[in-house]
Amino acid sequence: MACEICGNIPQEKIIWENRDWVLFLSDDQSYLARSIVACKRHCPSLSDISNAEWESLLEAIQKYETAASCAFHPTNFNWSCLMNNAYQEEKPQSHVYWHVRPRYKKPLEVAGISFADPEFGKHYDPKKKKEVSPKVEQEIIAQLKAGM
Repeated sequence: MACEICGNIPQEKIIWENRDWVLFLSDDQSYLARSIVACKRHCPSLSDISNAEWESLLEAIQKYETAASCAFHPTNFNWSCLMNNAYQEEKPQSHVYWHVRPRYKKPLEVAGISFADPEFGKHYDPKKKKEVSPKVEQEIIAQLKAGM
């Protein structure tokens, strides 16, 4: 199996990037503005991240949280680095990346689509999935970029 991140980041979904990290909108919008922050180099483990990469990860986190707060006013953010999918393969190719799920106490509407978080205050629902059209994705990305 090839790495699920390396060479697979859709350019049209990139929100922001710096020297070490790329921030892009997730295909799953079950939590409005759900995004992924991925290390630009193939980095198989958290312990492989350099000090410089940790510092620039902080920049990515601050950029994202500021942008999402300006655009959509989430109540809080859930960050996770799981890397489980790679290990479903016989020869895993893990890659460090972070899921960020903004959490909302009240429903919101963006581009005519309603986004609700009925699990607010609890763990996110890993089975919950919501795909939106490319037009709605681009509206979410535009609002995030405007908040940076």
